[in-house]
Amino acid sequence: MPDDAVAREAAEADSLFAHPPVPPEATLRYGEHPDQLVDFYAPRGPEHPGGHPLVLVLHGGAWRATYDRAHLTPFAGLLARRGFAVALAEYRRGAGLPGQGAKARPGRWPETFDDIATVLDTLPGLARKALLRADPARTVLCGHSSGGHLALWAAARHVLPADAPWRRAEPPALRGVVALAPLADLALARERACARAPSSPSSAARRRSGNACRTPIRPVCCRPASRRHLCRGATTPKSPPASPSPSPTRLRRRANPRA
Repeated sequence: MPDDAVAREAAEADSLFAHPPVPPEATLRYGEHPDQLVDFYAPRGPEHPGGHPLVLVLHGGAWRATYDRAHLTPFAGLLARRGFAVALAEYRRGAGLPGQGAKARPGRWPETFDDIATVLDTLPGLARKALLRADPARTVLCGHSSGGHLALWAAARHVLPADAPWRRAEPPALRGVVALAPLADLALARERACARAPSSPSSAARRRSGNACRTPIRPVCCRPASRRHLCRGATTPKSPPASPSPSPTRLRRRANPRA
């Protein structure tokens, strides 16, 4: 691993873990694996008639086991303080970069996608158990980096190939998708440092099928029915957008058009 890549990884880790974690009000499981769980953060402030909008957050970290949901707990806590009910999901991830010592196999294909599909399908029931003030009928899906890729993919399961195990007949009942610096186009991202890591699901799928472009994991080829908003910093070289003009929009407007 080149010295500059090591330095970039160290700087990224320092940035990710600069804030202390914020504990959730509740944690529920959606499966038997240790990573199959969701943290719930209760909304603060005045009670909304009919319940508070729900935000499902998917963390990033290039699909690597090295990074878990802990680094997004401050973000989840911030959303809760702004009046949102928040679900921060964990999911199975792949090995890290060479030398990081992660034991999970590269890419974690197809388990990562199994978990994201299950989280989305079980979220309404889990949220009703964990957060009495949440309104699952007003759900926004929000993901960062590789979590942004997963959020865009999850919102497009109804247009996956007919034989895809995650396909659903109907579009998900989402108010919108907010992808923060997402790895939205895996074909383009594969050329850049983040996706060249052995943990990239496109790499894992390619090893299994011989061609990642034939696998139903590319959100740029599976347009979500929900309104989607891609937010990307001008100095975010690892995260190519799926469109040249990302449009940042407030979460509350998407979750609650009446607000």
